[in-house]
Amino acid sequence: MINIITVEKINEGLFRDTYGKPCIAWHTIEHQTDRVMLNRMHVHDCYEIHYTLTDNTVYKVDGRTYTANKGSVSVFNKNEIHGIFPPVGTNFERYVLLFNHNFIHDITALYPEILDIFHNRYLGFVNCLPLTTAQHEELGYLMNKTVKLYISHQTRMTELACKLTICEILRFLREVFLSYDENIYPINYASLDKIKSIMDYIKNNLSNDLQIETLSKKFFVSKTNLRVSFMKSLGMTPKQYITFCRIMKARELLTEGKPVFTVSEKVGYCDESNFIRTFKNLVGTTPKEYSLR
Repeated sequence: MINIITVEKINEGLFRDTYGKPCIAWHTIEHQTDRVMLNRMHVHDCYEIHYTLTDNTVYKVDGRTYTANKGSVSVFNKNEIHGIFPPVGTNFERYVLLFNHNFIHDITALYPEILDIFHNRYLGFVNCLPLTTAQHEELGYLMNKTVKLYISHQTRMTELACKLTICEILRFLREVFLSYDENIYPINYASLDKIKSIMDYIKNNLSNDLQIETLSKKFFVSKTNLRVSFMKSLGMTPKQYITFCRIMKARELLTEGKPVFTVSEKVGYCDESNFIRTFKNLVGTTPKEYSLR
């Protein structure tokens, strides 16, 4: 079993990773087999590729639920709230690759399309796909190669090899996602349209009153049913979802250079100190520190 290994500096100003620790700013790879329960919704400030080697792994991603078997791959961008739920009582084997755009910027500047699986997605895009036997073997080879590079003696050349291997994984996955045919390789996923309109309203009205009582009246649904629907669909309460959306938007505005007090108001916080406290709790750093990264 190989634990999380990093070869670049760590930036603490990030959302938490699957284990509740600050996410690595540049890149991290793991190959683990254990009985850990990852039953917590979270979001990263980087890209994630999750490759499960365990049957009946459940992924919840922004209102959709996927049930995946061994040899399925999932991708998440930095604005997708997601959770990973392995089967209870079994060893959970998977590869997880987290990386920041800055790490491979010198390559993506020339070939930006290799990030299409995180941006510029086609209509009907699904986050989780099953792989053919040949694809499964190729991705396993590339992931294992990346792990070996991480645990080797680090030089400028091994860093270059890491970058090139990550880009090869991205090139490979771009082809996989573009060529996916659900009729040939079906995946079991459920679209949670029931609360989609409420989710969209929240994202588009972050500065407004989003109390559960307000949402309940606007969408003609009881507060109890609203809570149950959100927990079933997203794995979190409406309040938790609203908080995630507000902090993600705040992160975007801070990156644009907006002052903290302005950001606080734009994302719906009347009390700046409450905004700072909530931001630090989720991101691991204060808004001011985040804006200076």
